[in-house]
Amino acid sequence: KERYGIAIFAKHPFDLVHADFLTPASRRPFREARGAIWIRLEIAGHRPIHFINTHFGLGRGERRRQAEELLGSRWLGKIPESEPVILCGDFNSGPRSQVFRSLQNRLRDAQSTAPNHKPRATFSSVKPLLRLDHVFVSPHFEVQSVELPDTPTARTASDPLPLCVELTLHPSHEVA
Repeated sequence: KERYGIAIFAKHPFDLVHADFLTPASRRPFREARGAIWIRLEIAGHRPIHFINTHFGLGRGERRRQAEELLGSRWLGKIPESEPVILCGDFNSGPRSQVFRSLQNRLRDAQSTAPNHKPRATFSSVKPLLRLDHVFVSPHFEVQSVELPDTPTARTASDPLPLCVELTLHPSHEVA
């Protein structure tokens, strides 16, 4: 009965900065209101880290509007480029899409920058053929590794495979 959504779980303290729809529900069938959640993580010895999780819609135009909104002044545009950012989610958009390219103008794709890693498809979890789920990071981070657990539990839990990225915050962003 459409009782699902997006969430963020963190072992470090955080403040909720913003949670809202990126675009409202559409009158077209199968179109839902899509949104994002933005928290600021407080990790001892480091400057705060901005973390945004989202799930974009199914229509191409809808996804473009959602990317524009996310890059705009209410979301990423509000974060100074000097502050660390992680953006992740199901973007329903592949690496050749306009949505992906527009987000990559602001942040780096973790799968493309991970050492010794060839980007892999996340959708569908049963037979991954499309790379629709992404983790984008600001230059403050070094991507250590990327993993896509392909287990019976992962395939049952969701339609995309989980995308796990291990990051290191550059030492220059530690609090002196």
